[in-house]
Amino acid sequence: MATNENSTAITEVASFAALRARKPAAEGERVFLTSWNARAASDRSINYGEGWFIGNLVAGTDDGGFIASNGGSYHWRREADIEALTVHDFGAVPGGTVDCAPAVKAMYEFMNGAFARGATNDLSGKIGVRFGAGTYLIKPLDMRRYGKKIAANDAELPYNPSGYFAAGDFVLRGVTTSFGKQIATRIISDKSNSAVLALNHRYFSIYGIEWEGQQTVKQDEKSNLLIGATLGVFNDTASNKQPFLTNECVGGTFANVSYFKASNTGEATIYYLDSLDSKFNQIYCSKVAGPVIKVGWSNRPYGVWDHSTAIELSEFNFQYCYAPAIWIPRHGQGLIRNGWIEHSAVPMDINNGQWLIEALSIESSTYDAVFFNSRVVMSQWSNPTGVNYDRTTEPGSDKWFSYPKNPDGSAIISKLSAYEMGMSLFQNSGTYLDNPLRAQWLSGVLRGTIDSKKLWLNIGSFRMPETGTHWKIEVDCRSTYYSLGGSGPMPVNNDRSAGTLHIHVARGAADVPAITYWMEGAPGITEVKYIAQDFNTLLPGLWIKLPATIGEYAVHVRGTGVTRKEKGEWAIFTPDGQVQAEAPNGVDAEPRASMHNGKAGFGAQSDVAAISTRSQASSSVPVEQSKPRQWMRVNINGVEYAMPYYAFTPQIKTQPAATVAVAAGATLNLAVEANDAASYQWQKSTNGTSWSTISGANKATYSKDAVTAGDAGQYRCVIKGQVGAVDSSVTTNQVTTTTSVVTIKA
Repeated sequence: MATNENSTAITEVASFAALRARKPAAEGERVFLTSWNARAASDRSINYGEGWFIGNLVAGTDDGGFIASNGGSYHWRREADIEALTVHDFGAVPGGTVDCAPAVKAMYEFMNGAFARGATNDLSGKIGVRFGAGTYLIKPLDMRRYGKKIAANDAELPYNPSGYFAAGDFVLRGVTTSFGKQIATRIISDKSNSAVLALNHRYFSIYGIEWEGQQTVKQDEKSNLLIGATLGVFNDTASNKQPFLTNECVGGTFANVSYFKASNTGEATIYYLDSLDSKFNQIYCSKVAGPVIKVGWSNRPYGVWDHSTAIELSEFNFQYCYAPAIWIPRHGQGLIRNGWIEHSAVPMDINNGQWLIEALSIESSTYDAVFFNSRVVMSQWSNPTGVNYDRTTEPGSDKWFSYPKNPDGSAIISKLSAYEMGMSLFQNSGTYLDNPLRAQWLSGVLRGTIDSKKLWLNIGSFRMPETGTHWKIEVDCRSTYYSLGGSGPMPVNNDRSAGTLHIHVARGAADVPAITYWMEGAPGITEVKYIAQDFNTLLPGLWIKLPATIGEYAVHVRGTGVTRKEKGEWAIFTPDGQVQAEAPNGVDAEPRASMHNGKAGFGAQSDVAAISTRSQASSSVPVEQSKPRQWMRVNINGVEYAMPYYAFTPQIKTQPAATVAVAAGATLNLAVEANDAASYQWQKSTNGTSWSTISGANKATYSKDAVTAGDAGQYRCVIKGQVGAVDSSVTTNQVTTTTSVVTIKA
């Protein structure tokens, strides 16, 4: 016995069991529980579960922590706020030797019981199970049967293995913290293969908990797997395969896990189904032989639950992952932000998903992250040791290193069609789009307003690390702001139209680059110079002289070189934008251009134009020389000239048949094939001397149906060239086929 400052006697009770057995001396008697668990008199360790209790001389239902009763006509009620309770108040003892599972179960049932719910307007279930600081041994708890029991004939039964519908809330909270690496509540278990917490809850929340799985097999430092483990199985040699939490809730599960750590785990740390609106924040792990987060689906027809959705993972660091740390296939609307995975075998598997990923770093891992058939928008991806992501390797191939099947055991197939695919990667060193790009308009990498006193513009430097590196530069501007039209008829290079300067910069032999330019329209740029190279891998400067009277210019650049995504030493264009009045001390680029199809075309080199086209000997191809077909108006160096062009005379390739026999009533068919033909006209004769034109027979083929005896005779075709077809006075620009003798058989 002890006394307080008012000398009022204090009654102490040594254990919760003793409190149950003690009947209050009077209504409202107040006693102090010194420890939930009975202890020896010599035990001087810390008390847990102590507190004041008020006696009531009416029956009450014992709950193992808040109300103590032996079932008689009295009970004791703890004098404490419901939200201040912890598992200590229900018998838990930290230290890692006393099984705290009964205390967890008792506190959960109390928070979801009638008394607590009534005292909190039905909100106590959201307070959940709370821990203090220390290590707690919790042997496996089956918490799956707190919902409504499912009838034997209910169509939902096959999708709920426990036989119960999901309950509402499950909350597990450790000591308050602000950092996932500073967690004061640790949970261990019995190293069996059963989940510490087997749930069936619509909403579950884990906060401030460290899970220590006590798996002891070490990592193979070469493969990053467990020693002796099988790739694709990952944990077959683990000393135990105990999950921390599983949740069989179907049809939508809401998860929130924050300030959580997992270590030495032999199975998936957290595994649940049919995710909705879930968030994982400040999650850390080390030495895990199963996924830290594994999400699957129930295949429940109602709601079409053949995928998961709406998960956000942020601020996590997963170290020494012997299996894919994140295994969330077939997921829609997923977000990953500020994550790090390293020293892993397969860093992650998010196949067939839809993800927005920001600031994810993967390094020192054996195989690439699995993005097979996933739609991904990613920014600031970091892979300092060369680990990549793989979107194309298909399951079953010799380069597939993740799990061979889905979490539900089904085959991994392409869930979405090619029409829904695509990826965007945004890096500080480049943007990579595996999808169409539609922009309202594009601005140049350099643009500005021309200063008539400073016309020389340095576009920049060009790094060319590979032999075949080639840059294409386009400069858009206009020679003047006056109206269209030049000083002479049909001008070529001074017509005042807007235009584009095209410059090609290629790595050349030794230290001499291959730089050429040409102009489309009238951009007004008169000179292109480059700064001589010290090395053939770098062009230090490329200068152009802008027109003096134009308002604006824009420079666009594209190239063939490797990017930072493919190689550490990559093709780099460094814009300059410097303008000056004096010409740089550079080398003149060569003005030259060509447009061709590999067989014919035209071009220009310096001040000479050239045309390349097929030519033939005059003796082999007849040409109508009596008069030109037409005169072509040509402007040569500002002067207009008339240039004649002549027509070819047709040449017959295939003559019509020499003799044709057709039965009366059948169809007569004649055909000819000729080159350079402008018109055809079939004719008929009965004597081979006088010929009459057949009306409408003006094609290479002639047909007549239902022939009679009167259709017998001789037929030929007159074929005219371009001149003869339009000028009847020219009779030399034509050929006539040999005669076809047609007979009609009765």
